[in-house]
Amino acid sequence: MPEEKASFKQKREFLKNYTPFSSLSNNLLKKIASRLQVHHYGVGQIICERGKAGNSLYIIHTGSLTEILSDSSGEEITIAILREGNCFGTISLLTDEPYLATIKVKEDVELYVLYKNDIEELIRTNPVLSTYLNRIVSMRIKTFLDFFEKEKIKIVEGLEDKLEKERKLDVINRVTKLFYLDGDINKTLSMVVKEVNQEMRADACSIYLLDTISNNLILEAAVGFDHKAIKNIKMQLDEGITGWVVRNCHPVALEDVHTDPRVRFISEIHEDRLSSILSVPLGDKKDVIGAINIQTLSKRKYTYEDIRGLTILANHITLAISHARLKRRMQIVEQVKGRKDVKKLGFVGKGRYIDKINSFVDTVATHDEPVLISGEDGTGKIPMSKIIHYKGKRYKGPFVEVDCRSIGKDSWGEELFGRERISYVISCDDAIKKDLQDRESSEKGIEIEDIATRLGYIELADSGTVFLNHVGTLNQANQIKLLNYLQEGRFNRVNGSDTIYSNTRIVASVSEDIAISIEKGRFDKTLYNTLGKNFFHLKALRNQKRSIPMLTKDFLEKISKEQHKDVRNVSENAMGRLMSYDWPGNVSELEDVLKRA
Repeated sequence: MPEEKASFKQKREFLKNYTPFSSLSNNLLKKIASRLQVHHYGVGQIICERGKAGNSLYIIHTGSLTEILSDSSGEEITIAILREGNCFGTISLLTDEPYLATIKVKEDVELYVLYKNDIEELIRTNPVLSTYLNRIVSMRIKTFLDFFEKEKIKIVEGLEDKLEKERKLDVINRVTKLFYLDGDINKTLSMVVKEVNQEMRADACSIYLLDTISNNLILEAAVGFDHKAIKNIKMQLDEGITGWVVRNCHPVALEDVHTDPRVRFISEIHEDRLSSILSVPLGDKKDVIGAINIQTLSKRKYTYEDIRGLTILANHITLAISHARLKRRMQIVEQVKGRKDVKKLGFVGKGRYIDKINSFVDTVATHDEPVLISGEDGTGKIPMSKIIHYKGKRYKGPFVEVDCRSIGKDSWGEELFGRERISYVISCDDAIKKDLQDRESSEKGIEIEDIATRLGYIELADSGTVFLNHVGTLNQANQIKLLNYLQEGRFNRVNGSDTIYSNTRIVASVSEDIAISIEKGRFDKTLYNTLGKNFFHLKALRNQKRSIPMLTKDFLEKISKEQHKDVRNVSENAMGRLMSYDWPGNVSELEDVLKRA
Protein backbone atom coordinates (compact mmCIF):
# COMPACT_ATOMS: atom_id res chain seq x y z
CA MET A 1 0.00 0.00 0.00
CA PRO A 2 1.21 3.53 -0.69
CA GLU A 3 2.96 5.13 2.26
CA GLU A 4 3.25 8.83 3.07
CA LYS A 5 5.18 10.63 0.32
CA ALA A 6 8.90 11.16 0.80
CA SER A 7 10.02 14.72 0.45
CA PHE A 8 9.81 16.14 -3.04
CA LYS A 9 13.44 17.27 -2.97
CA GLN A 10 14.68 13.87 -1.82
CA LYS A 11 13.01 12.14 -4.76
CA ARG A 12 14.28 14.62 -7.31
CA GLU A 13 17.87 14.48 -6.00
CA PHE A 14 17.76 10.69 -5.95
CA LEU A 15 16.61 10.44 -9.57
CA LYS A 16 19.43 12.73 -10.72
CA ASN A 17 21.98 10.06 -9.81
CA TYR A 18 20.65 7.28 -12.07
CA THR A 19 20.19 6.61 -15.79
CA PRO A 20 18.12 7.65 -17.67
CA PHE A 21 16.76 10.26 -15.25
CA SER A 22 20.18 11.91 -14.95
CA SER A 23 19.78 13.07 -18.58
CA LEU A 24 16.40 14.75 -18.05
CA SER A 25 15.86 18.46 -17.61
CA ASN A 26 15.34 19.76 -14.10
CA ASN A 27 11.80 20.82 -14.99
CA LEU A 28 10.84 17.34 -16.21
CA LEU A 29 12.45 15.76 -13.15
CA LYS A 30 10.24 17.93 -10.94
CA LYS A 31 7.14 16.74 -12.78
CA ILE A 32 8.14 13.10 -12.38
CA ALA A 33 9.09 13.48 -8.72
CA SER A 34 5.77 15.13 -7.96
CA ARG A 35 3.89 12.04 -9.15
CA LEU A 36 6.00 9.35 -7.46
CA GLN A 37 4.34 7.21 -4.79
CA VAL A 38 6.28 5.33 -2.09
CA HIS A 39 5.72 1.60 -1.41
CA HIS A 40 7.39 -0.74 1.09
CA TYR A 41 7.78 -4.53 0.63
CA GLY A 42 9.23 -7.21 2.92
CA VAL A 43 11.58 -10.12 2.22
CA GLY A 44 10.00 -12.83 0.04
CA GLN A 45 7.13 -10.72 -1.27
CA ILE A 46 6.46 -10.93 -5.00
CA ILE A 47 6.09 -7.55 -6.69
CA CYS A 48 5.75 -8.65 -10.34
CA GLU A 49 4.74 -12.14 -11.43
CA ARG A 50 5.76 -13.63 -14.77
CA GLY A 51 2.88 -13.83 -17.24
CA LYS A 52 0.79 -11.10 -15.57
CA ALA A 53 0.19 -7.62 -16.96
CA GLY A 54 1.81 -4.57 -15.39
CA ASN A 55 0.70 -0.96 -15.06
CA SER A 56 3.53 0.74 -13.14
CA LEU A 57 7.16 1.77 -13.39
CA TYR A 58 9.16 0.85 -10.28
CA ILE A 59 12.40 2.54 -9.13
CA ILE A 60 14.35 0.98 -6.25
CA HIS A 61 15.15 3.57 -3.57
CA THR A 62 16.56 1.22 -0.94
CA GLY A 63 16.96 -2.56 -0.64
CA SER A 64 17.31 -5.24 -3.34
CA LEU A 65 15.24 -7.71 -5.37
CA THR A 66 15.86 -10.84 -7.44
CA GLU A 67 14.59 -11.36 -10.98
CA ILE A 68 13.86 -15.04 -11.53
CA LEU A 69 12.54 -17.56 -14.04
CA SER A 70 11.28 -21.08 -13.42
CA ASP A 71 12.00 -23.86 -15.92
CA SER A 72 9.57 -26.67 -16.77
CA SER A 73 10.79 -28.70 -13.79
CA GLY A 74 9.98 -25.85 -11.38
CA GLU A 75 13.61 -24.99 -10.67
CA GLU A 76 14.20 -21.25 -10.13
CA ILE A 77 16.95 -19.52 -12.13
CA THR A 78 18.16 -16.08 -11.03
CA ILE A 79 18.53 -13.68 -13.95
CA ALA A 80 19.67 -10.59 -12.07
CA ILE A 81 19.90 -8.87 -8.70
CA LEU A 82 18.21 -5.45 -8.79
CA ARG A 83 19.53 -2.79 -6.45
CA GLU A 84 19.26 0.91 -5.62
CA GLY A 85 18.52 3.02 -8.71
CA ASN A 86 17.44 0.09 -10.90
CA CYS A 87 14.09 0.36 -12.72
CA PHE A 88 11.70 -2.42 -13.69
CA GLY A 89 8.19 -2.81 -15.09
CA THR A 90 8.87 -0.58 -18.10
CA ILE A 91 8.69 -3.32 -20.73
CA SER A 92 5.21 -4.44 -19.71
CA LEU A 93 4.09 -0.84 -19.22
CA LEU A 94 5.09 0.38 -22.70
CA THR A 95 4.22 -2.71 -24.76
CA ASP A 96 1.24 -4.20 -22.87
CA GLU A 97 3.17 -7.49 -22.83
CA PRO A 98 3.03 -9.54 -19.59
CA TYR A 99 5.99 -9.57 -17.22
CA LEU A 100 8.82 -11.72 -18.62
CA ALA A 101 10.13 -12.69 -15.18
CA THR A 102 9.07 -12.74 -11.53
CA ILE A 103 10.47 -10.01 -9.23
CA LYS A 104 10.86 -11.09 -5.60
CA VAL A 105 12.13 -9.08 -2.62
CA LYS A 106 15.63 -10.14 -1.46
CA GLU A 107 16.09 -7.40 1.17
CA ASP A 108 13.36 -5.09 2.48
CA VAL A 109 12.80 -2.46 -0.17
CA GLU A 110 11.39 1.01 -0.55
CA LEU A 111 10.17 1.66 -4.09
CA TYR A 112 9.25 4.80 -5.95
CA VAL A 113 6.25 3.97 -8.13
CA LEU A 114 4.95 5.82 -11.18
CA TYR A 115 1.50 4.66 -12.33
CA LYS A 116 0.54 4.16 -15.97
CA ASN A 117 -1.96 7.01 -16.17
CA ASP A 118 0.64 9.41 -14.76
CA ILE A 119 3.25 8.22 -17.28
CA GLU A 120 0.80 8.58 -20.17
CA GLU A 121 0.01 12.15 -19.09
CA LEU A 122 3.72 12.97 -18.73
CA ILE A 123 4.51 11.58 -22.19
CA ARG A 124 1.60 13.45 -23.73
CA THR A 125 2.87 16.77 -22.39
CA ASN A 126 6.58 15.88 -22.66
CA PRO A 127 7.07 13.56 -25.68
CA VAL A 128 10.84 13.42 -25.13
CA LEU A 129 10.21 11.29 -22.04
CA SER A 130 9.24 8.38 -24.30
CA THR A 131 12.78 8.27 -25.69
CA TYR A 132 14.30 8.04 -22.23
CA LEU A 133 11.86 5.34 -21.12
CA ASN A 134 12.88 3.33 -24.18
CA ARG A 135 16.43 3.50 -22.85
CA ILE A 136 15.24 1.74 -19.71
CA VAL A 137 13.71 -0.95 -21.91
CA SER A 138 17.03 -1.37 -23.75
CA MET A 139 18.85 -1.69 -20.42
CA ARG A 140 16.39 -4.34 -19.22
CA ILE A 141 16.71 -6.30 -22.48
CA LYS A 142 20.50 -6.19 -22.12
CA THR A 143 20.15 -7.59 -18.60
CA PHE A 144 18.26 -10.58 -19.97
CA LEU A 145 20.81 -11.13 -22.74
CA ASP A 146 23.72 -10.80 -20.31
CA PHE A 147 22.02 -13.55 -18.31
CA PHE A 148 23.03 -16.01 -21.02
CA GLU A 149 26.69 -15.21 -20.53
CA LYS A 150 26.72 -14.94 -16.73
CA GLU A 151 24.46 -17.83 -15.75
CA LYS A 152 25.12 -20.57 -18.32
CA ILE A 153 27.95 -22.08 -16.24
CA LYS A 154 25.59 -22.55 -13.28
CA ILE A 155 23.09 -24.44 -15.44
CA VAL A 156 25.52 -27.30 -16.09
CA GLU A 157 27.69 -27.19 -12.97
CA GLY A 158 25.76 -30.09 -11.47
CA LEU A 159 26.94 -32.49 -14.16
CA GLU A 160 29.49 -34.94 -12.77
CA ASP A 161 31.64 -35.62 -15.81
CA LYS A 162 34.01 -32.73 -16.56
CA LEU A 163 34.25 -33.37 -20.31
CA GLU A 164 30.48 -33.68 -20.60
CA LYS A 165 30.09 -30.44 -18.66
CA GLU A 166 32.42 -28.63 -21.03
CA ARG A 167 30.67 -30.06 -24.08
CA LYS A 168 27.22 -28.98 -22.90
CA LEU A 169 28.55 -25.57 -21.91
CA ASP A 170 29.98 -25.20 -25.40
CA VAL A 171 26.70 -25.96 -27.16
CA ILE A 172 24.78 -23.57 -24.90
CA ASN A 173 27.39 -20.96 -25.71
CA ARG A 174 27.03 -21.55 -29.46
CA VAL A 175 23.23 -21.41 -29.37
CA THR A 176 23.32 -18.28 -27.21
CA LYS A 177 25.70 -16.48 -29.58
CA LEU A 178 23.38 -17.12 -32.51
CA PHE A 179 20.86 -14.70 -31.02
CA TYR A 180 23.49 -11.94 -31.02
CA LEU A 181 24.31 -12.26 -34.71
CA ASP A 182 21.29 -10.69 -36.38
CA GLY A 183 17.94 -9.16 -35.54
CA ASP A 184 16.28 -11.58 -37.98
CA ILE A 185 14.66 -14.20 -35.74
CA ASN A 186 13.67 -16.44 -38.67
CA LYS A 187 17.26 -16.90 -39.82
CA THR A 188 18.46 -17.33 -36.26
CA LEU A 189 15.98 -20.15 -35.57
CA SER A 190 17.11 -21.94 -38.73
CA MET A 191 20.67 -21.94 -37.38
CA VAL A 192 19.46 -22.96 -33.92
CA VAL A 193 17.70 -26.13 -35.14
CA LYS A 194 20.91 -27.17 -36.92
CA GLU A 195 22.95 -26.72 -33.73
CA VAL A 196 20.39 -28.54 -31.58
CA ASN A 197 20.07 -31.35 -34.10
CA GLN A 198 23.83 -31.89 -34.02
CA GLU A 199 24.12 -31.57 -30.24
CA MET A 200 21.29 -34.03 -29.54
CA ARG A 201 22.60 -36.48 -32.16
CA ALA A 202 19.25 -36.48 -33.95
CA ASP A 203 18.26 -36.84 -37.60
CA ALA A 204 15.65 -34.06 -37.64
CA CYS A 205 14.75 -31.04 -35.52
CA SER A 206 11.87 -28.56 -35.68
CA ILE A 207 10.56 -25.52 -33.79
CA TYR A 208 6.86 -24.66 -33.64
CA LEU A 209 5.65 -21.32 -32.26
CA LEU A 210 2.16 -20.56 -31.02
CA ASP A 211 0.23 -17.90 -32.94
CA THR A 212 -1.81 -16.18 -30.24
CA ILE A 213 -4.33 -14.81 -32.76
CA SER A 214 -5.37 -18.04 -34.51
CA ASN A 215 -4.24 -20.29 -31.63
CA ASN A 216 -2.46 -22.46 -34.19
CA LEU A 217 1.07 -23.81 -34.05
CA ILE A 218 3.22 -22.52 -36.93
CA LEU A 219 6.39 -24.26 -38.10
CA GLU A 220 9.13 -21.62 -37.88
CA ALA A 221 12.29 -23.67 -38.52
CA ALA A 222 13.20 -27.26 -39.38
CA VAL A 223 16.15 -29.38 -40.51
CA GLY A 224 16.34 -33.01 -41.66
CA PHE A 225 12.97 -33.16 -43.43
CA ASP A 226 11.94 -33.29 -47.07
CA HIS A 227 11.98 -29.64 -48.17
CA LYS A 228 8.59 -29.98 -49.88
CA ALA A 229 7.00 -31.31 -46.69
CA ILE A 230 7.84 -28.32 -44.49
CA LYS A 231 6.20 -25.47 -46.41
CA ASN A 232 3.44 -23.53 -44.67
CA ILE A 233 2.85 -26.08 -41.89
CA LYS A 234 0.12 -25.13 -39.41
CA MET A 235 -1.59 -27.28 -36.82
CA GLN A 236 -4.15 -26.86 -34.10
CA LEU A 237 -3.45 -27.40 -30.42
CA ASP A 238 -5.49 -30.60 -30.37
CA GLU A 239 -3.37 -32.15 -33.12
CA GLY A 240 -0.28 -34.28 -32.91
CA ILE A 241 2.41 -34.81 -30.32
CA THR A 242 3.51 -31.18 -30.57
CA GLY A 243 -0.01 -29.91 -29.92
CA TRP A 244 -0.28 -32.12 -26.83
CA VAL A 245 3.10 -30.90 -25.51
CA VAL A 246 2.18 -27.22 -25.91
CA ARG A 247 -1.33 -27.68 -24.53
CA ASN A 248 -0.11 -29.55 -21.44
CA CYS A 249 3.30 -27.84 -21.16
CA HIS A 250 4.98 -31.17 -20.54
CA PRO A 251 7.69 -33.01 -22.54
CA VAL A 252 6.95 -36.23 -24.43
CA ALA A 253 9.57 -38.89 -25.31
CA LEU A 254 8.48 -41.72 -27.62
CA GLU A 255 10.76 -44.56 -28.67
CA ASP A 256 8.38 -45.43 -31.52
CA VAL A 257 5.94 -42.76 -32.72
CA HIS A 258 4.00 -45.23 -34.87
CA THR A 259 2.44 -46.73 -31.75
CA ASP A 260 1.06 -43.45 -30.38
CA PRO A 261 -2.45 -42.32 -31.45
CA ARG A 262 -1.57 -38.64 -30.94
CA VAL A 263 0.58 -38.59 -34.07
CA ARG A 264 -1.20 -36.86 -36.96
CA PHE A 265 0.44 -37.44 -40.30
CA ILE A 266 -1.50 -34.75 -42.18
CA SER A 267 -0.72 -31.57 -40.29
CA GLU A 268 2.32 -32.47 -38.16
CA ILE A 269 5.68 -32.96 -39.88
CA HIS A 270 6.27 -36.66 -39.97
CA GLU A 271 7.86 -39.08 -42.36
CA ASP A 272 7.54 -42.85 -42.13
CA ARG A 273 11.32 -43.16 -42.03
CA LEU A 274 11.45 -41.31 -38.69
CA SER A 275 10.79 -43.51 -35.66
CA SER A 276 11.35 -41.63 -32.38
CA ILE A 277 10.46 -38.16 -31.13
CA LEU A 278 11.36 -36.01 -28.14
CA SER A 279 9.21 -32.89 -27.83
CA VAL A 280 9.83 -30.22 -25.17
CA PRO A 281 7.71 -27.09 -24.50
CA LEU A 282 9.16 -23.62 -24.98
CA GLY A 283 8.17 -21.71 -21.84
CA ASP A 284 6.20 -22.58 -18.74
CA LYS A 285 2.49 -23.10 -18.05
CA LYS A 286 1.95 -19.37 -17.55
CA ASP A 287 3.48 -18.43 -20.89
CA VAL A 288 4.18 -21.31 -23.27
CA ILE A 289 5.16 -20.04 -26.73
CA GLY A 290 5.67 -23.30 -28.63
CA ALA A 291 7.75 -26.48 -28.69
CA ILE A 292 11.04 -27.88 -30.00
CA ASN A 293 11.20 -31.43 -31.36
CA ILE A 294 14.01 -33.83 -32.24
CA GLN A 295 13.46 -37.07 -34.17
CA THR A 296 15.62 -40.04 -35.21
CA LEU A 297 15.49 -42.63 -37.99
CA SER A 298 15.97 -45.59 -35.66
CA LYS A 299 14.06 -46.26 -32.46
CA ARG A 300 15.64 -44.40 -29.56
CA LYS A 301 14.93 -44.60 -25.87
CA TYR A 302 15.46 -41.08 -24.55
CA THR A 303 17.27 -40.80 -21.21
CA TYR A 304 16.80 -38.31 -18.42
CA GLU A 305 19.96 -36.54 -19.63
CA ASP A 306 18.45 -36.22 -23.13
CA ILE A 307 15.26 -34.68 -21.77
CA ARG A 308 17.10 -32.42 -19.33
CA GLY A 309 19.60 -31.32 -21.97
CA LEU A 310 16.90 -30.35 -24.49
CA THR A 311 14.94 -28.61 -21.71
CA ILE A 312 17.97 -26.46 -20.83
CA LEU A 313 18.38 -25.47 -24.47
CA ALA A 314 14.62 -24.83 -24.74
CA ASN A 315 14.77 -22.41 -21.79
CA HIS A 316 17.49 -20.36 -23.51
CA ILE A 317 15.67 -20.40 -26.84
CA THR A 318 12.40 -19.32 -25.17
CA LEU A 319 13.98 -16.33 -23.48
CA ALA A 320 15.79 -15.28 -26.66
CA ILE A 321 12.63 -15.54 -28.79
CA SER A 322 10.65 -13.50 -26.26
CA HIS A 323 13.21 -10.73 -26.35
CA ALA A 324 13.51 -10.79 -30.13
CA ARG A 325 9.75 -10.29 -30.30
CA LEU A 326 9.96 -7.54 -27.70
CA LYS A 327 12.65 -5.65 -29.60
CA ARG A 328 10.51 -5.86 -32.74
CA ARG A 329 7.54 -4.50 -30.79
CA MET A 330 9.62 -1.63 -29.43
CA GLN A 331 10.51 -0.61 -33.00
CA ILE A 332 6.91 0.51 -33.45
CA VAL A 333 5.95 1.39 -29.88
CA GLU A 334 5.52 5.04 -30.88
CA GLN A 335 2.81 4.01 -33.34
CA VAL A 336 0.55 2.32 -30.79
CA LYS A 337 0.00 5.22 -28.39
CA GLY A 338 -3.55 6.26 -27.65
CA ARG A 339 -5.06 2.80 -28.09
CA LYS A 340 -7.17 3.14 -24.97
CA ASP A 341 -9.03 6.17 -26.30
CA VAL A 342 -9.48 4.80 -29.81
CA LYS A 343 -10.89 1.51 -28.62
CA LYS A 344 -13.85 3.28 -27.03
CA LEU A 345 -14.74 5.22 -30.16
CA GLY A 346 -17.37 4.63 -32.80
CA PHE A 347 -18.34 6.94 -35.64
CA VAL A 348 -20.12 10.06 -34.39
CA GLY A 349 -23.21 11.28 -36.19
CA LYS A 350 -26.90 10.75 -36.68
CA GLY A 351 -29.06 8.60 -38.95
CA ARG A 352 -29.10 5.27 -40.76
CA TYR A 353 -25.82 5.95 -42.53
CA ILE A 354 -23.84 6.35 -39.27
CA ASP A 355 -25.57 3.26 -37.86
CA LYS A 356 -24.53 1.41 -41.01
CA ILE A 357 -20.88 2.46 -40.53
CA ASN A 358 -20.78 1.32 -36.91
CA SER A 359 -22.50 -1.96 -37.80
CA PHE A 360 -19.92 -2.61 -40.53
CA VAL A 361 -17.04 -1.86 -38.15
CA ASP A 362 -18.44 -4.17 -35.47
CA THR A 363 -18.81 -6.99 -38.03
CA VAL A 364 -15.37 -6.84 -39.65
CA ALA A 365 -13.64 -6.37 -36.27
CA THR A 366 -14.61 -9.95 -35.37
CA HIS A 367 -12.57 -11.61 -38.15
CA ASP A 368 -9.21 -11.24 -39.92
CA GLU A 369 -10.16 -10.79 -43.59
CA PRO A 370 -8.86 -7.76 -45.54
CA VAL A 371 -10.95 -4.59 -45.50
CA LEU A 372 -11.11 -1.91 -48.19
CA ILE A 373 -12.40 1.60 -47.45
CA SER A 374 -13.05 4.18 -50.16
CA GLY A 375 -13.92 7.86 -50.00
CA GLU A 376 -12.56 11.35 -50.40
CA ASP A 377 -9.68 12.55 -48.23
CA GLY A 378 -10.84 13.60 -44.79
CA THR A 379 -13.95 11.39 -44.68
CA GLY A 380 -12.62 9.25 -41.84
CA LYS A 381 -10.77 6.34 -43.47
CA ILE A 382 -7.90 6.47 -40.97
CA PRO A 383 -10.16 6.61 -37.85
CA MET A 384 -12.28 3.79 -39.28
CA SER A 385 -9.21 1.57 -39.75
CA LYS A 386 -8.07 2.23 -36.17
CA ILE A 387 -11.49 1.44 -34.73
CA ILE A 388 -11.59 -1.85 -36.68
CA HIS A 389 -8.19 -2.76 -35.21
CA TYR A 390 -8.83 -1.76 -31.60
CA LYS A 391 -12.31 -3.29 -31.46
CA GLY A 392 -10.99 -6.64 -32.71
CA LYS A 393 -8.99 -9.44 -31.14
CA ARG A 394 -5.76 -7.87 -32.44
CA TYR A 395 -6.06 -4.78 -30.22
CA LYS A 396 -3.02 -5.78 -28.17
CA GLY A 397 -0.92 -5.98 -31.32
CA PRO A 398 0.60 -3.05 -33.23
CA PHE A 399 -1.35 -0.78 -35.56
CA VAL A 400 0.89 0.56 -38.31
CA GLU A 401 -0.30 3.26 -40.70
CA VAL A 402 1.48 3.46 -44.06
CA ASP A 403 0.89 6.27 -46.56
CA CYS A 404 1.51 4.43 -49.83
CA ARG A 405 2.08 7.76 -51.60
CA SER A 406 5.44 7.93 -49.79
CA ILE A 407 6.59 4.65 -51.36
CA GLY A 408 8.65 5.42 -54.46
CA LYS A 409 7.61 4.38 -57.95
CA ASP A 410 10.88 2.43 -58.30
CA SER A 411 10.38 0.50 -55.02
CA TRP A 412 10.70 -3.28 -55.12
CA GLY A 413 8.84 -3.70 -51.86
CA GLU A 414 11.44 -3.02 -49.16
CA GLU A 415 9.12 -0.63 -47.28
CA LEU A 416 6.31 -3.18 -46.89
CA PHE A 417 8.25 -6.45 -46.97
CA GLY A 418 11.77 -5.56 -45.84
CA ARG A 419 15.20 -5.94 -47.38
CA GLU A 420 17.86 -8.58 -46.82
CA ARG A 421 21.44 -7.60 -46.03
CA ILE A 422 23.63 -7.98 -49.12
CA SER A 423 27.31 -7.77 -49.97
CA TYR A 424 28.60 -6.83 -53.38
CA VAL A 425 31.94 -6.14 -55.06
CA ILE A 426 32.88 -3.15 -57.18
CA SER A 427 35.90 -3.10 -59.48
CA CYS A 428 38.72 -0.71 -58.79
CA ASP A 429 39.71 1.82 -61.44
CA ASP A 430 43.34 2.11 -62.51
CA ALA A 431 44.17 4.75 -59.93
CA ILE A 432 42.71 2.71 -57.10
CA LYS A 433 44.41 -0.44 -58.38
CA LYS A 434 47.74 1.36 -58.36
CA ASP A 435 47.12 2.57 -54.82
CA LEU A 436 46.21 -0.92 -53.72
CA GLN A 437 49.35 -2.31 -55.37
CA ASP A 438 51.39 0.24 -53.49
CA ARG A 439 49.87 -1.20 -50.34
CA GLU A 440 50.72 -4.72 -51.53
CA SER A 441 47.07 -5.71 -51.82
CA SER A 442 46.26 -8.68 -54.04
CA GLU A 443 42.51 -8.07 -54.13
CA LYS A 444 40.83 -7.33 -57.46
CA GLY A 445 37.96 -5.39 -56.02
CA ILE A 446 36.53 -3.86 -52.89
CA GLU A 447 33.71 -5.62 -51.06
CA ILE A 448 30.97 -3.25 -49.99
CA GLU A 449 28.38 -4.45 -47.46
CA ASP A 450 24.93 -2.88 -47.49
CA ILE A 451 23.22 -1.78 -44.27
CA ALA A 452 21.75 -4.41 -41.94
CA THR A 453 18.62 -6.38 -42.74
CA ARG A 454 15.58 -4.12 -42.65
CA LEU A 455 12.20 -5.41 -41.50
CA GLY A 456 9.18 -4.24 -43.49
CA TYR A 457 5.95 -2.86 -42.06
CA ILE A 458 4.07 -6.13 -42.59
CA GLU A 459 6.68 -8.09 -40.63
CA LEU A 460 6.88 -5.47 -37.88
CA ALA A 461 3.10 -5.52 -37.44
CA ASP A 462 2.94 -9.28 -36.87
CA SER A 463 -0.18 -10.12 -34.77
CA GLY A 464 -1.52 -6.64 -35.50
CA THR A 465 -2.82 -4.55 -38.42
CA VAL A 466 -1.26 -2.58 -41.26
CA PHE A 467 -3.37 0.22 -42.73
CA LEU A 468 -2.35 0.93 -46.33
CA ASN A 469 -3.65 4.43 -46.97
CA HIS A 470 -3.95 5.28 -50.70
CA VAL A 471 -3.09 1.69 -51.68
CA GLY A 472 -4.01 2.56 -55.25
CA THR A 473 -0.71 4.46 -55.63
CA LEU A 474 1.46 1.35 -55.17
CA ASN A 475 3.51 0.34 -58.19
CA GLN A 476 3.09 -3.07 -59.84
CA ALA A 477 6.01 -4.70 -58.00
CA ASN A 478 4.42 -3.90 -54.63
CA GLN A 479 0.96 -4.87 -55.87
CA ILE A 480 2.20 -8.33 -56.90
CA LYS A 481 3.97 -8.93 -53.57
CA LEU A 482 0.93 -7.70 -51.62
CA LEU A 483 -1.43 -9.99 -53.56
CA ASN A 484 0.86 -12.97 -52.96
CA TYR A 485 0.98 -12.18 -49.25
CA LEU A 486 -2.83 -11.92 -49.01
CA GLN A 487 -3.23 -15.26 -50.78
CA GLU A 488 -0.47 -17.23 -49.03
CA GLY A 489 0.36 -15.40 -45.79
CA ARG A 490 4.07 -15.39 -46.60
CA PHE A 491 6.63 -13.38 -48.54
CA ASN A 492 10.32 -12.91 -49.31
CA ARG A 493 12.28 -9.82 -48.39
CA VAL A 494 13.87 -7.90 -51.23
CA ASN A 495 17.20 -9.63 -52.07
CA GLY A 496 16.20 -12.54 -49.84
CA SER A 497 15.38 -16.18 -50.56
CA ASP A 498 14.01 -17.23 -47.16
CA THR A 499 10.23 -17.48 -46.80
CA ILE A 500 8.87 -15.21 -44.05
CA TYR A 501 5.51 -15.82 -42.40
CA SER A 502 3.59 -12.96 -40.81
CA ASN A 503 0.14 -12.90 -39.24
CA THR A 504 -0.69 -9.30 -40.11
CA ARG A 505 -4.14 -8.09 -41.09
CA ILE A 506 -4.43 -5.71 -44.04
CA VAL A 507 -6.86 -2.78 -44.04
CA ALA A 508 -6.54 -0.49 -47.06
CA SER A 509 -8.08 2.67 -48.50
CA VAL A 510 -8.54 3.92 -52.05
CA SER A 511 -9.67 7.18 -53.58
CA GLU A 512 -12.78 7.44 -55.69
CA ASP A 513 -10.84 7.30 -58.98
CA ILE A 514 -9.59 3.74 -58.40
CA ALA A 515 -11.94 2.47 -61.13
CA ILE A 516 -10.01 4.54 -63.68
CA SER A 517 -6.70 3.07 -62.45
CA ILE A 518 -8.07 -0.46 -62.84
CA GLU A 519 -9.45 0.29 -66.30
CA LYS A 520 -6.09 1.68 -67.47
CA GLY A 521 -4.18 -1.26 -65.94
CA ARG A 522 -2.40 0.79 -63.28
CA PHE A 523 -4.00 -1.19 -60.44
CA ASP A 524 -4.44 -4.96 -60.40
CA LYS A 525 -8.10 -5.99 -60.52
CA THR A 526 -7.46 -9.27 -58.66
CA LEU A 527 -5.78 -7.36 -55.82
CA TYR A 528 -8.71 -4.94 -55.71
CA ASN A 529 -11.21 -7.83 -55.48
CA THR A 530 -9.13 -9.57 -52.80
CA LEU A 531 -8.90 -6.43 -50.67
CA GLY A 532 -12.55 -5.59 -51.31
CA LYS A 533 -14.11 -8.72 -49.82
CA ASN A 534 -15.22 -6.37 -47.06
CA PHE A 535 -15.84 -3.00 -48.69
CA PHE A 536 -17.25 0.26 -47.38
CA HIS A 537 -17.62 3.65 -49.07
CA LEU A 538 -17.52 6.70 -46.80
CA LYS A 539 -19.67 9.60 -47.95
CA ALA A 540 -18.46 13.17 -48.17
CA LEU A 541 -19.51 15.43 -45.28
CA ARG A 542 -21.57 17.62 -47.64
CA ASN A 543 -23.82 14.60 -48.21
CA GLN A 544 -24.44 13.94 -44.49
CA LYS A 545 -24.78 17.40 -42.99
CA ARG A 546 -27.22 16.23 -40.35
CA SER A 547 -24.20 14.77 -38.55
CA ILE A 548 -22.39 18.12 -38.31
CA PRO A 549 -23.91 19.18 -34.93
CA MET A 550 -22.91 15.89 -33.25
CA LEU A 551 -19.46 15.95 -34.85
CA THR A 552 -18.99 19.55 -33.71
CA LYS A 553 -19.91 18.69 -30.13
CA ASP A 554 -17.55 15.69 -30.12
CA PHE A 555 -14.65 17.69 -31.56
CA LEU A 556 -15.19 20.54 -29.09
CA GLU A 557 -14.99 18.12 -26.15
CA LYS A 558 -11.75 16.72 -27.55
CA ILE A 559 -10.27 20.16 -28.23
CA SER A 560 -11.26 21.39 -24.75
CA LYS A 561 -9.24 18.59 -23.16
CA GLU A 562 -6.23 19.10 -25.43
CA GLN A 563 -6.10 22.89 -25.09
CA HIS A 564 -7.37 23.06 -21.50
CA LYS A 565 -10.36 25.20 -22.50
CA ASP A 566 -13.99 24.92 -21.53
CA VAL A 567 -15.76 25.20 -24.90
CA ARG A 568 -18.77 22.92 -25.23
CA ASN A 569 -21.05 24.52 -27.84
CA VAL A 570 -21.15 27.02 -30.69
CA SER A 571 -23.70 29.78 -31.23
CA GLU A 572 -26.72 29.28 -33.46
CA ASN A 573 -25.27 31.72 -35.97
CA ALA A 574 -21.96 29.79 -36.08
CA MET A 575 -23.78 26.46 -36.42
CA GLY A 576 -25.77 27.88 -39.32
CA ARG A 577 -22.54 28.78 -41.10
CA LEU A 578 -21.11 25.32 -40.44
CA MET A 579 -24.24 23.71 -41.89
CA SER A 580 -24.24 25.87 -45.03
CA TYR A 581 -20.61 25.19 -45.99
CA ASP A 582 -19.81 22.31 -48.41
CA TRP A 583 -16.64 21.11 -46.61
CA PRO A 584 -14.38 19.98 -49.49
CA GLY A 585 -11.90 18.73 -46.86
CA ASN A 586 -14.70 16.78 -45.14
CA VAL A 587 -14.54 15.80 -41.45
CA SER A 588 -10.82 16.64 -41.17
CA GLU A 589 -11.46 20.17 -42.36
CA LEU A 590 -14.29 20.59 -39.83
CA GLU A 591 -11.97 19.56 -36.99
CA ASP A 592 -9.23 21.93 -38.17
CA VAL A 593 -11.67 24.87 -38.38
CA LEU A 594 -12.89 24.24 -34.82
CA LYS A 595 -9.31 24.02 -33.53
CA ARG A 596 -8.48 27.40 -35.02
CA ALA A 597 -11.70 29.06 -33.85
